[in-house]
Amino acid sequence: MFEPGIGTDPVSFLALCVVNDFPPMLRKERVSFVVGRERTQEKALFSARRQARLEQWYNITQGILFGAVLLSMVIIAGAVVSLVAALGSDACDSLPEYEGHATRGHTNRTFLPPIGLKIAFLADQGLGKPARSVLDLVGRESADMVFYVGDLDYKRSPGKWQRMILDRFGTSPSIEHFMVLGNHDVEIFAPSLGAKYARIAQSFHERASSCCCEGRIGAKALCTYKGLAFLQIGKPAVCNNDVSSWVRDQFESLGDSWPWKICLFHMQMHLMQMGGKRDNTGWGLFEACREAGALVVNGHDHRYARTHLLSDYQHGTVANSSSVLHLEPGRSVLILSALGGNSIRRASSHLRSEPWWAASLSAGDPNEQFGACFCRFEGSRRANCYFKTTDDIVIDQFVLTV
Repeated sequence: MFEPGIGTDPVSFLALCVVNDFPPMLRKERVSFVVGRERTQEKALFSARRQARLEQWYNITQGILFGAVLLSMVIIAGAVVSLVAALGSDACDSLPEYEGHATRGHTNRTFLPPIGLKIAFLADQGLGKPARSVLDLVGRESADMVFYVGDLDYKRSPGKWQRMILDRFGTSPSIEHFMVLGNHDVEIFAPSLGAKYARIAQSFHERASSCCCEGRIGAKALCTYKGLAFLQIGKPAVCNNDVSSWVRDQFESLGDSWPWKICLFHMQMHLMQMGGKRDNTGWGLFEACREAGALVVNGHDHRYARTHLLSDYQHGTVANSSSVLHLEPGRSVLILSALGGNSIRRASSHLRSEPWWAASLSAGDPNEQFGACFCRFEGSRRANCYFKTTDDIVIDQFVLTV
């Protein structure tokens, strides 16, 4: 018999009903309860199976979509690589090649700059008031030659940049302009842009009647002028295949006739700047210039910096830390003069503290301001150099000799 207090939960109660042959009403209620429970279990099982199928289809669909996206990315990447290669080739081919000839080495003559010649280095300009202030500085310092080391206006407006230069200096041959194309001057999606800047570079070159250049002006050319032999090396990967070998060949052809050699190229390696710029040129270009005893001038990093005299660029080996720096085969100095007017950037404290740096000016420094680097030849084998801001504050002073 059913004993109250024993098995009072519903399942136990129904079990006792069966054992004790409860009346039909109770048996009917028991059957209804069991059937309801079974239906609930069936619904739960169906729902679980449905959920499992949905999860299975979701996983399959997700896998298909992921595979499709991955395949699309591979196809797009391949297309972009092909496009970049094609456009880069077009950009290179579109740059005019000058038919002149640089003055090569002579066994019985040494070419030296005239005493009093003054040159200026600047890069990363723009078209605004700061850029015009730097040009005013160049005028106040009475520079005879200006080297614009890339990233001229940032607006894809070569005509406006040329007008800015001519508005300040006119067409007088008393000051001459030489350009190197930077990454904002030769863009893969605007292959004709570099050609427009190159034509401006060529027009400036033609004003310097005794200047001898050969190659693609502003991109890959050797020039000899007023006792200076300088290489114009444009944005890497544009006309610069195996550029280090080309640099060696050019300097070798000069022999000992040109003691003053300059390598002008816009971009650099990560350790040869103080910000977030990545490796761009390869160490071979730096080392080829160093082997020839050439001065190296860069832009791109939007600050000013100068190294000590180095005997190895890649490892930052300092050969001389004095302010008198003798350029000779195997010894070189880097000048990073990139405060032409576009912006001033903060320096990485880690990179700035590297032992190869001799001087620098970055955002946040007490005398933070745009400016340019100048060198005046006090003798045919000695140049006094300095970096001056548009506030007429001298940040760095040093002497170069050959």
